[in-house]
Amino acid sequence: MIKELVAIIGFIGFLIGIIIAGKTQEEVKPGRKYLKVAKRAILLLSALVILNYIQVYFWLILAGAMIGYFLRRAITYYGMALGGASIAALTNWLGAFTFLSALVEGTLERKQGKNGKTILIAAALFFGTYITFRILNMEVLLNAAAGAMLVEAFRKK
Repeated sequence: MIKELVAIIGFIGFLIGIIIAGKTQEEVKPGRKYLKVAKRAILLLSALVILNYIQVYFWLILAGAMIGYFLRRAITYYGMALGGASIAALTNWLGAFTFLSALVEGTLERKQGKNGKTILIAAALFFGTYITFRILNMEVLLNAAAGAMLVEAFRKK
């Protein structure tokens, strides 16, 4: 029950990011480069925290890197990570990183007039991967989430 609450609060960061971007449109444009740096830093820190708490399997990190190469929505990786985490301390860390990353991603992805579609896609990706990894309940799959986060953190845009 606590993990679900952490996941919901983490996703609320995405909604807050969209609201903030809507209220501060003139500040978001010049701040995009800083938001992108913050997103990369949060992804990198998240991946390092995950790899610190679990047993590392290089082949799963590569599989996650392939997922991250093709699926370019960072909120998906946080759904994977939160769903697979079974250690309470790791869940707490990932909850905080999910909120921060979703806040930044929501701010960057706000589109004029298309916010409803953006929110639905983000919710489907986040909660879809969260539920899938929660059902699988295999902490070893966190390697894939970390690999996807690393690819997204070092992607040239």
